[in-house]
Amino acid sequence: QMVGPWQVPVADAGVTAAGFHSHTGEAMAVGERTPLALVSGPASGRMAVAEAITNIACVGVHTLSDVHLSANWMAAAGEPGEDAALFDTVRAVASELCPALGISIPVGKDSMSMSTRWKDGEVEHSVSSPLSLVITAFASVGDVRKCVTPELNLALDTELLLVDLARGAQRLGGIGIGAGIRTSRRSGSGP
Repeated sequence: QMVGPWQVPVADAGVTAAGFHSHTGEAMAVGERTPLALVSGPASGRMAVAEAITNIACVGVHTLSDVHLSANWMAAAGEPGEDAALFDTVRAVASELCPALGISIPVGKDSMSMSTRWKDGEVEHSVSSPLSLVITAFASVGDVRKCVTPELNLALDTELLLVDLARGAQRLGGIGIGAGIRTSRRSGSGP
């Protein structure tokens, strides 16, 4: 994911060539929205998948079904509400979203003990992590030389484009109006 002459780690996807003299290769990209799980587990799962897909889009994947996912699930199993949140999130991602997109999840792992308890003298303490899903997208790349990076080349005529995937909604929270903070933009100002 290193970009440009100073190798700054800002690319949306990591791309490697299949060999020293090869132009074919493979790419990986990550997506996660753990803080959103505090509002909605299913929304955080869908957003993690969407982020991984939009991040790997810069490598020129031919079709969406060429992208495969690895899902790393983490939850505080047994804690109040966490089992239901995990179930709802798994259903939203694995039974609804990914099949609708034609994307498979052939590999993954889970950590179901994201909670700990301890005693300090007579005082009991506990800490639980929120439900989280880290998605790693991977795909073959036909020509690694054609991947798009965020490197600005000032020697060329360059334009920065804002692609509004939210269709103007500009909301935070990921689940609907009122779930987060709405932002506004003045006419003529940047994103």
